[in-house]
Amino acid sequence: GWDLLAFVLDGEVVAAMKRSSRNDWRNNIARGADGEMFDLNAEEEEAAIRAATALQADICGVDLLPGPDGTRYVIEANSVPGWSKISQVTGVDIADQLLRFMESKR
Repeated sequence: GWDLLAFVLDGEVVAAMKRSSRNDWRNNIARGADGEMFDLNAEEEEAAIRAATALQADICGVDLLPGPDGTRYVIEANSVPGWSKISQVTGVDIADQLLRFMESKR
């Protein structure tokens, strides 16, 4: 199986990746899953942003799981998401974006 991880920062999806695992039903990178760049469609982006907004999380990792009919379901939203792998596979400098965001809040 596979799932999607959207990294939401200040109400905007800044990066997304598809995660898959050959050895576990969980697609966590920390458990050995692979990640690859993924372009979310408008509906997937909206779901991720809505989840982060509902939690009032300026920084949020949102996991989307595909259902049998192709519908994407939000299965987790994390206010302390890991970002090393998503930065690596997408080329988005998440650390720089986080620093710029924090500076803008001063």
